[in-house]
Amino acid sequence: MKNKILFIVPSLKNAGPVNVCLTIIKNLPDFYNIEVLALNDGERKGEFAARAKVTIFKRTAVLQVLKFIRKGEFSVVHSHCTVSDIFNYFSFASAPQVTTIHNYFEVDFVQTKGFVKGMLEGLVGRFMIRHFHKVACSYAVMKHCVSHHAMKKVTAIPNGVEQPRALQHQRHGNVVHYFYLGVLNKRKNVQQVLEAFDAWCPGKRAELHIIGAGVDEEHLRSRFNNKRLFFMAASINRMPFIKTSIVSFQHHMLKVFH
Repeated sequence: MKNKILFIVPSLKNAGPVNVCLTIIKNLPDFYNIEVLALNDGERKGEFAARAKVTIFKRTAVLQVLKFIRKGEFSVVHSHCTVSDIFNYFSFASAPQVTTIHNYFEVDFVQTKGFVKGMLEGLVGRFMIRHFHKVACSYAVMKHCVSHHAMKKVTAIPNGVEQPRALQHQRHGNVVHYFYLGVLNKRKNVQQVLEAFDAWCPGKRAELHIIGAGVDEEHLRSRFNNKRLFFMAASINRMPFIKTSIVSFQHHMLKVFH
């Protein structure tokens, strides 16, 4: 069947790579026949199922997963994250194979999984995708892949998360509202973001809203007791407020406060 696309994701949970994949699917034209192979369930299953046929296998069901990919007659197989890339690689699919690179190889893996395991995962991950078409989640990641790992067939599509256009003619007390959206941990450099804002904001009509959760949340809340810093749970829908604010909307905001 023509225009039949398979996306392989590590889970259907509310996580960065999964959300990027979901946004891609939502924006594909209707004439594409989309299937999603997930290696774990999650709270975003309903949103995926609204546009795609969803199949869930456990990661241990190796033969079932490989058989599913090989016999699906897909036009494109697009995987996200290392484990998904491994299944994509060993399926030996005849269709074009694509991966989205969400992390800096070794650098991010070492910080989250330790030196030995992180370096090994980075090495395996790069090997598996060496012949894939590679899409980096940012220009910085693309440049890192090309300059540090001499990767070929790499392009960049920054993020992929929906960012509705803000209305420019409404104001909330002439205050500029900045937003950080993401996980609160050391790898995301959130503490550096807050330190920069804390040093930069005196005398300015600006507020920083931190939307997310993570292992560093309690520490950051206790350390940064600033009337211009607002911590909000990741589940809170702040889009109506964002859309009516003067917004500098960035995932990593350090350069804003230099």
